[in-house]
Amino acid sequence: MWPPSFAYCPHTTYCVILSFVLCLTRNFPLAIMAALAVGSTVGWVATLLLATNASPATLDGLTAPRGLTATSDGFLLIAEGGAGRLLRWDLSGAPEVISDAFPYLSVSGIQGESASGISAALQVDGDSYLAIVGEARAHGHQELYRLTPPGQPLPVTGQDVQGFFPPQPITNPYDLVLTAGGDVLVTDSGRNSVIRITREGEIYDYAFFPDILISGSKDMIQAVPTGAAWGPDGALYVATLTGWPHPAGAATVYRVADTNADGDATDEGEVTSYLTGFSAATDLVFEADGSLLVTEFSTQMKALVSDLTLENAADLPGRLVRRGFDGIASVVAGDLVGPTAVAVLGDRVFVSEEFAGRVIEVGGTDQRVLSAFGWVLSIVAGIGTTLLVGGALLAIQQRYQREENLA
Repeated sequence: MWPPSFAYCPHTTYCVILSFVLCLTRNFPLAIMAALAVGSTVGWVATLLLATNASPATLDGLTAPRGLTATSDGFLLIAEGGAGRLLRWDLSGAPEVISDAFPYLSVSGIQGESASGISAALQVDGDSYLAIVGEARAHGHQELYRLTPPGQPLPVTGQDVQGFFPPQPITNPYDLVLTAGGDVLVTDSGRNSVIRITREGEIYDYAFFPDILISGSKDMIQAVPTGAAWGPDGALYVATLTGWPHPAGAATVYRVADTNADGDATDEGEVTSYLTGFSAATDLVFEADGSLLVTEFSTQMKALVSDLTLENAADLPGRLVRRGFDGIASVVAGDLVGPTAVAVLGDRVFVSEEFAGRVIEVGGTDQRVLSAFGWVLSIVAGIGTTLLVGGALLAIQQRYQREENLA
């Protein structure tokens, strides 16, 4: 009988639910429909949650973001060169402005999409930061800064770039890494070198990159250092792009190691070719499994440099390449507009697109794998929940039937 009489029951809500369950157990088609409904709902919810968590994070509206650094507490440091800002982003919402007091200059010809300013930064000593400002020979540029918020960025070397160059100048700093002893290694794209800056601001040559011979030609071209990262073996790895005419596939990733422990890597054999075949490599980082990620500013650098505009950068895009520990190379992301840096945060991968004015997540795990996994999860969750609900209803039916037989 439905609905049953339960006026005598003090637990009205409980009786309604129990009566509905009993009704389901007596009506097998209705029970199957209920089990399927619950199971499919759980499956869709599981898929929705997975899709939400797998959605790539994007930060738009930036002015010439160049450097990216992952911090140990789960943030991304963004060097926004075109605005003189150091940002900290938690991968959702607006970033925190750590400082907007770094010097910067907009570069004419590309309407401010690229600029000379803060190029890269590191978090050190808790709430302190080290950052480099480079490229333009102007006041405040070509310098390493130390920042302890809420204070102002303070120059570390104090070199006068508007006067004569010091013996070991900083000319066009691009990236920086911290040594175990507290010194800073800076890639200098102007001198094709790595320089070492001490805590006291003293500048020393650390490594040089020789010109390279173009295949099939007698011409030598420059190897221009860009991004740098420590490798799993403790050596420094440095990405390079080539000078004019920027031949595709001629850029190299170098391994730099102070093998004789004399404080630099200027001796023979201490700078060696690690990987070749890149086009205008701008940054690199190692993943936990030893795979190497490399950003390439453009695969057609010669054509891009000939017409350096935002539109041309979009038409002649760069990419992110992964070289696995097994030696197999694959393209992680193409159609990147002027990528200048890559950072890994856990199993997530982020790239800064200087010309596009944004930082995007390209995914440490292929989004197609996540999508396929989502469908599998929804099916498994749906079937599992259907069996669970159906089994529970069947058990209640059998128990109720036994009680009726005893009565």
